[in-house]
Amino acid sequence: MIAPMGTLLRRLALFVWRVLVGLREHSALLAASAMAFNFFLSFIPALLLTGALVGFVVRQKGVAAVLDLSAAPPPVADMVSGELTRLGEASLSSLAPVTVIGFLYLASSGTAALMDVFELALHARRRPWWKQRGIGLAWILGMTSALAAAVMLIYAFDTWAFGRVDGAVLSHPGARLFATVTFLVVGTSGLAILYRVAVVHPKHVRRRVWPVRDCRHDAARPRHLRVRRVRPDPRR
Repeated sequence: MIAPMGTLLRRLALFVWRVLVGLREHSALLAASAMAFNFFLSFIPALLLTGALVGFVVRQKGVAAVLDLSAAPPPVADMVSGELTRLGEASLSSLAPVTVIGFLYLASSGTAALMDVFELALHARRRPWWKQRGIGLAWILGMTSALAAAVMLIYAFDTWAFGRVDGAVLSHPGARLFATVTFLVVGTSGLAILYRVAVVHPKHVRRRVWPVRDCRHDAARPRHLRVRRVRPDPRR
């Protein structure tokens, strides 16, 4: 039986309020900014490596193998060609290790910060920093591989199901929908796996996918895993 609209709205409002209170108690916005800083900073060495790879292709096969500049104005085409040629002059053998190490270090720092947030929110046993960094490195490598596999799957599905007109990728709405769903599944699964291995729960606690709504068994849980009820301060 479907609950009345007023009851559904009250439940929704209570859920939103509890989420906001939890974000405030655990300083989620501050932690999110720190994680975003590390993740976006890690894109800098990744972009450097990408530019070096593009320059290497340009040096081997020419600018036409990377970009079609026939429709661009001559000054723009000359500028882009010159920059790509200059990227091709960089030494890829010396640049690649530095950029890869920088990307993995900065990205794993953001993952370690996310693990700290999980541990503080659940009052779980803290892991040593080297173990956090190792888990972060493994997760970054796994997510990078999963995203690469997702891109290949989307490309193959677009070619097989809809065909690519004039080399255009994701030109059909169905292909774009499939790409959106694929990336959502990969991202959600990656975060779920990270949460599964990031937090050390007691052995006797049963781990669930969704929070337990029935609080009758809440008293049997350890104190740090019980459902917290925020009550207003009567002095305010």
